[in-house]
Amino acid sequence: MLKTFIKSRKEPAQPISIEKYNAELREAEAEYEKGDYVTHEQLLKTIQTW
Repeated sequence: MLKTFIKSRKEPAQPISIEKYNAELREAEAEYEKGDYVTHEQLLKTIQTW
């Protein structure tokens, strides 16, 4: 599965700066704290409708 995921990329992954990495982490943490995420159970229910 991982090989399929990697092969499906149209462009190779590009390195990012530590500043950008930290900014993305802060953004993700803020989303989590606001409750803006999907639980495992919610994801399983969604997958069943595909």
